[in-house]
Amino acid sequence: MEVAVVDVETTSLRVLRGSIVEIGIIGLDLAKGDLTVLFDHVVRETRFSSKDMNAWIFLHSTLTYDFVSTASPLQIHRVALQSIFNRYAVTSYNREFDIAFLHRAGFTFPRLIPCIMHAAAGVLKLGRFNGEYTYPSLGKAWHFFFQIPLTNAHRATADAWAASLILLEMYRRCLYRLPR
Repeated sequence: MEVAVVDVETTSLRVLRGSIVEIGIIGLDLAKGDLTVLFDHVVRETRFSSKDMNAWIFLHSTLTYDFVSTASPLQIHRVALQSIFNRYAVTSYNREFDIAFLHRAGFTFPRLIPCIMHAAAGVLKLGRFNGEYTYPSLGKAWHFFFQIPLTNAHRATADAWAASLILLEMYRRCLYRLPR
């Protein structure tokens, strides 16, 4: 099965306040273990403005406000992105977050598969909150499966690549189940 693992970088944790500023998508062939970069772009939504200048992402990554200000509009990539979402089963490390932003931007997802972070929570069992296991950060899940620290810079494609490798490892260990 071929899967598209999506990651978005945004200017806020709140869907109605933030703008998508970067999208990375990795194609993962679960049978072969092959990974391919399907999409890797800094983008600018029409809602992006000077109010986003001090967003967390600009203070904690190599992504800059000026770079996003001059990026191509998200609308230019609409057809390419939607064709990826139509072709592949789609997931993400924090699917509810990433897909919510993309839904708000007008994208649809015919085949969503389980969230990688939710599946990892049941494997890592870091503690409980309201009866459910705590969701591990991407870095904690990476360290659990590969025994080395994750050293990326909060960039969409790098995070999607790491999430893809975690998904592949869980799938190979029969810890991630695909819907029938």
